[in-house]
Order: sequence, then C-alpha cells, then structure tokens
Amino acid sequence: MPAFTSYDNLKTNIADYLARSDLTDKIPMFVALAEKRLNRDLRLRQTLQQSTYTLDSGFQVPTPSDFLEMKDIHIDANPIINLNFKTVSQFYRLDNVSGSGNPINYTLVSNNFVLAPRPTGSSVINMTYYKIPKILSDTNSSNEYLDVCPDLLLYASLVESAPFLMNDERLTTWEALYTRGLTSITKSDEQSEFPAQPLAVQITT
Repeated sequence: MPAFTSYDNLKTNIADYLARSDLTDKIPMFVALAEKRLNRDLRLRQTLQQSTYTLDSGFQVPTPSDFLEMKDIHIDANPIINLNFKTVSQFYRLDNVSGSGNPINYTLVSNNFVLAPRPTGSSVINMTYYKIPKILSDTNSSNEYLDVCPDLLLYASLVESAPFLMNDERLTTWEALYTRGLTSITKSDEQSEFPAQPLAVQITT
C-alpha cells in the first residue's frame, strides 16, 4: 500500500484506488463520511483526553465540545468518588435522584452529565474521555486516525463511495479489509492498555 501521511496524500490514494476521475470532487465527502464511521466504530487510546470541571453549584456538568465517549469520571475527594453511569431510564428511577449528598451516579442528557445525588457544595469532577479527532481538511492535514490507522481511513473512504459505484466488486474487498483492520487495531489497543508484563521501575540513588 502506498504510504500517506497527510490529507492530500490520502485523497490522492483514494483517487488511485477508485480510478474514476468523475468522482474526484466527491473524495472530500467520502473522507468526511469515513471519519464519522470511525467515530462510531473505533476507540483509540491516542484520542483519550483529560478534563477537569469545578462544579460550584447545581448538579449538571457540560460535556466537553469534543466529547465522544466516557472512559472514566470521578470526583476529586479523599477517598476518590467514582461515578457510575446509568441510562436515562435507570437514572430517573433511582431513589436518590432528587436527594442531596455526594454524587455516585450520572447519566447523559443532551450535552450535560447529570449527577445524583445532587452535591451540596463545590465538587471537582475529573474526566478521561475519548475525544472526536479534528476533521481532516485543507487547513488540517492530519489527525489521530491518519496517524494511527491510515489504512482504516482509506478503506472506510472507499466503502463510502458505494452509492456511486453501484455493483462494483471491489466494494466487497474494501469492506472486508476495513473490518479486518478494525478488529486488529481494536485488539492491539486493548493489549496496550493491559500489557502482559508488569512495568518495572528502577530507582537509582
């Protein structure tokens, strides 16, 4: 596979694979749709982001603008208070949903995390979440998808051309390559989070 490390390189490779000059102006759309597909299908440790929010009053915390999915959320206290996710229907059936105290549960409503019980004082909320990578464009030549899994981005872009290719046999191959690559990188990412060997630290004095 030809190497590509920028948005322009990616578009050139897509054009080469498609071999359809009449679709050249559609390639940015294919890439944008592919990025949305990866947002749904893939979680990369390279997109993990940390954020801190001080809740002085109320019981709602706004989601970060680039929020995709929560990895960990807790209240900075001694000891740390881990917050447990509940679906909206579960959350509003909790006995303590309208009570006050140290929050132990949360749910996502629109663009806000809602906590229960409702905190009675100031709370520092620490979040680790998967962010949405910045979309590729003429002014943003790379992102985490292009850095970590350019093959997935390529094949996903090719698959998104399907409505214009009709019954092109290549689509089956591209879809299979995308699925295989997705499985491989997901497994690799999971293994990197839980390494087989413990981390050894040598302290010298």
